[in-house]
Order: sequence, then C-alpha cells, then structure tokens
Amino acid sequence: MIKITVGEIVQNIQVLNKFLSKELPIQKAFKLSRALKKIDPELKAFEEQRLKLVKKYGEEKEGQIIVSQINIQKFQEEVDPLLRLELEMDIDPISVKEIDDKFSPVELQAIDKFLKE
Repeated sequence: MIKITVGEIVQNIQVLNKFLSKELPIQKAFKLSRALKKIDPELKAFEEQRLKLVKKYGEEKEGQIIVSQINIQKFQEEVDPLLRLELEMDIDPISVKEIDDKFSPVELQAIDKFLKE
C-alpha cells in the first residue's frame, strides 16, 4: 500500500511508462504493469476534471481551447486541490534491489513512492 498525491502521479507517469518500455525481468515487468493499471483510472479521472475546467475557463482559438491569462488564476485555484488529493493505492512497492542500473538518479527519485529498500 502506498500513499501518493494525484500531482505526483501526473508528474511522474512518463517515468513509470518508461520503466515498462525497458527490457525487464518478467516478474518486475508484471509488477509495474499491475501498478500502472491501478494508477490509470485515477489519472483518467483527474484528466476528465481538468478538461472540464479548461472548457469552463478557456476560450476557443484556432480549434483549441486555451485558458486565457484573465482566467488562469481561477483555473489554477480549482486544479490545485485536485493535484493535492492524497490517494491510498493497493500497490506493492518494488525493491530497490530489483532495479538495475538502467535508470538515472532523477528517474529513480521520480518513482520513489513505488520503491522500497
């Protein structure tokens, strides 16, 4: 079981996906794949709410909806509480011993919540 904020998930999803794209032992790949499947619904729920706020505070320009400078603060005031939401997820952390040297210290720091000593 890990505690993680929605913001930490949003910020680090690319690193987690990078882990899955590497050649990993099957057991490690399986664990990571299961973790990502549990994270995915939370990420989708956040993105759905964020897009609602973009539509609420945004203006259509050239086929895209963009939050204007006038509304950016209001938008941020509503997005920030979503990013700070803390989730308890039934994910087994991966042992640091299972992680090989293919990952940089920055990448390992980004997924620290998913690692154990």
